[in-house]
Amino acid sequence: MKNGSKYCVAALMAFLTLPVLTAAEEGTSSRFSDEEIEKLKDGKLVMRPHPKSGTGSLIGGTSFILVNAPPQDVFEQFGEVESWTEVFPHTYESKAVARKGDAVAVKLRVGVPLIQAGLYLTMLKKPKELAAVFSLNKSQKSGIVSDVNATIRFVPQPGSRTLVICSIMTRTAFSAFVALLGDQAVQDLERNLLSIPKKLKKWVEETKVEKTPVPHFASR
Repeated sequence: MKNGSKYCVAALMAFLTLPVLTAAEEGTSSRFSDEEIEKLKDGKLVMRPHPKSGTGSLIGGTSFILVNAPPQDVFEQFGEVESWTEVFPHTYESKAVARKGDAVAVKLRVGVPLIQAGLYLTMLKKPKELAAVFSLNKSQKSGIVSDVNATIRFVPQPGSRTLVICSIMTRTAFSAFVALLGDQAVQDLERNLLSIPKKLKKWVEETKVEKTPVPHFASR
């Protein structure tokens, strides 16, 4: 077994003993299965839909992925809210409209090309915990969702890696809307939400490659 794989397995086994703290994970096991561990080792996304996702107006769950970058770097890059179009599904614009300490009010333009709407979130950055907590700014009605609760954590791993954990639950503005969509459409929405860590991994690792200096060899 290569050293990198040993580090990864050790990190994952260490994480198995950590409690899962977010409400979205309630009702599911906090331990990884053998299949989930293999997926994480291969750099793949592990998704755990919430048991109540797809019932009533609720959609969400928890997802995990390993990112090949240090947690502080991933945390800081994620804080670049103007680039959230790279991370959040069906997001065409993202901008900070107000800042106060570690709290950032963000306006997103989300939807599909022909139908879009504004979504207003508040992100509370927690640098000491390497986490970001999201809530819906209910003073600004979006017409899409009536509530959002999410936490993204950046857990340090050996080998300068990061285990990204995203727990998110959304409540659509109209429960009848979810019922009308049908099971497949609801699953697609659920998959899009839980794919946030995968998009974040792609963005961070591609940016890391772009920033890596090209060795310069002096000509003789």
